[in-house]
Amino acid sequence: MLVFYPHYLRSKRQKILFHYSPIIISNLYIIIFYAVNIIMLSCETVEYHRHLCGEVCFESIWGLSTFNWFFNLLLPVFIIIFGSSILIIKVLWTRRKMQRNLRNWSKNWKMIIQLLGITVVYTLVWLPLSIVSLISMFMENEPLELIVDDYMYYLTYIADMSAPIVAFVFSPEINRRLRNRVQPSVTNIGSTATG
Repeated sequence: MLVFYPHYLRSKRQKILFHYSPIIISNLYIIIFYAVNIIMLSCETVEYHRHLCGEVCFESIWGLSTFNWFFNLLLPVFIIIFGSSILIIKVLWTRRKMQRNLRNWSKNWKMIIQLLGITVVYTLVWLPLSIVSLISMFMENEPLELIVDDYMYYLTYIADMSAPIVAFVFSPEINRRLRNRVQPSVTNIGSTATG
């Protein structure tokens, strides 16, 4: 969203406050949360035949496990879906207002296309896992839990591995360079026949 409000990133203080601080705080929170809960709550429940050698110890504490699923996993997925929807609406609205200034529009559009490509992949991977895991949390269903543990957790790796590929595919500069290299050079047949 800061693409549309560059005046919020003009000073060094604004960059730190609106750009760097949220990134640093969210990364620190995740590192501290998992480090504390995995290191402090140690147990001997290693199951080598299961995904990731079984669940971590804090998953056996219902309140902490539920908090982790809702706040650390499900909330970001739904924020991304909601934020992407708002971004699309904002893009269309800004496009309508910027009919006169198309140079700025094309610059913003390139960044938004890349972001939306990554968001779509992330949503397609995480949304089914989120919905099925929510159902399995509130309904005791052994086959559903096995599907989540044995198959759906592995889908999350697809989002991480495909994000650079999607960014590459949706990058207009890279696509333009590839098209220039792939297009065959046109030679004048008349000049080669007389030579």
